[in-house]
Amino acid sequence: MLSRLKSDEIGGGVVRFGMRIGERYLRAGTRLTAEEVKGLRYANRQAMIDRGMLSVWPKSNEMVGTTDAGIETVPAVQPATAVNIPIAGSKLHVVHTGRGHFDVIDGIKLNDAPLTKDGAYDLAGVPKDN
Repeated sequence: MLSRLKSDEIGGGVVRFGMRIGERYLRAGTRLTAEEVKGLRYANRQAMIDRGMLSVWPKSNEMVGTTDAGIETVPAVQPATAVNIPIAGSKLHVVHTGRGHFDVIDGIKLNDAPLTKDGAYDLAGVPKDN
């Protein structure tokens, strides 16, 4: 679990449970840019993170996040293959996006398609938590 991130450290987020924000309905798995996450009122954002409704990740030290935004369709789960090269010395984050799908984040999403849990931890090169 990530400790609380300062507003300027947020690289993006993903909705874990469907919710309505203003007039917009966000389905589970919807990816939000850093600006969209930071645009949420602080107390509401922290409550959603604490309750597991929203997952956020830090932006990379060397790259400004270019995360996917808006609602997207989810292709079939694929085995782990690196699409982008992680930045040396940075910490990779495995984020559950719902329905057994996982992404590996290093300021940007490193996988093209959703991964299985095992595939995501293999790509991240970290031990699998149970």
